[in-house]
Amino acid sequence: MAEPAIPSISIDVKAKQETFEWARQDMTRLFFHLIQSGIDVYTLRGEIAYTMNAMHDALQLEGLE
Repeated sequence: MAEPAIPSISIDVKAKQETFEWARQDMTRLFFHLIQSGIDVYTLRGEIAYTMNAMHDALQLEGLE
C-alpha cells in the first residue's frame, strides 16, 4: 500500500508557531480523552514514542536532523 502524499503549504514563521501551538493543544486534549476513556497508559506512551521516532526519521530523510 502506497504512503499517502503529504501536502505542503507555504506559511510564515508566526503562522507556523501558531500551528504548532494548536497541534500541541489538540494532542494534549486527545491524550487526556484517551486516558479518560481507559486506554492503558503504557500503550499510549508506546504509541507516542513510536510517533516521535517516525517524525525523527522523516526529519532525517529530509536532511533536517
